[in-house]
Amino acid sequence: MLSEKKCILYVYKGQMGLPSLDYKCLQALFTAQLKHSQKVEIKSSGFYTTPYFPMLEYEGQYYTTQANILKKLEQIIGHMDTKYNVKKSRIEAYKALTYQTLEPCITLDFWGNEKNCQYLLKLYGNEKYFPLRLVYLRRMNTHVQDIVSQYLQGLPNETRLTNVHEVLESYFSDIAHLLTIHKYLLGDSPTSLDAYVCGYLVPIYTLNF
Repeated sequence: MLSEKKCILYVYKGQMGLPSLDYKCLQALFTAQLKHSQKVEIKSSGFYTTPYFPMLEYEGQYYTTQANILKKLEQIIGHMDTKYNVKKSRIEAYKALTYQTLEPCITLDFWGNEKNCQYLLKLYGNEKYFPLRLVYLRRMNTHVQDIVSQYLQGLPNETRLTNVHEVLESYFSDIAHLLTIHKYLLGDSPTSLDAYVCGYLVPIYTLNF
């Protein structure tokens, strides 16, 4: 019964047919859904409400960092990687590679591109009313520029994106090869790596700017 659930996952509400547009929220959602878990209650909210999603509530404690959220989720619903203990180091290595490859891409493509940035800010802020909406947009724009500047490394956005996309080609080639061998990335059952990778890829392919 719903009243018996003690685990609540808070995510930004969905857009464009997705359960969420935020890749971190998607990673947490996919982690729960790939296990077909009924132990996690999902609550969604507009992006404008709080900058702290995803967030996990469990037995009176709140988890706000992505690493802690995913770790706690797997403790609650059961680890997806137990069938692949011998590949544990490989899973962690692929996660690190995925972060290094896709984190700059999703940041620079979404937020670093002026057109995309304005589109997303409007999408996320469309439920605020003047003048709060204007305040929200200004604050988010400043926040976004701070994030983007960390990845530009002093280079023009176009130059940095070119470098990022060159690395992406090799990454996607490797991922595609894995999927020609197995149903999932490492075998016939999903792992935490599948949820982690899909969280990044789904918004990238859905938001086709």
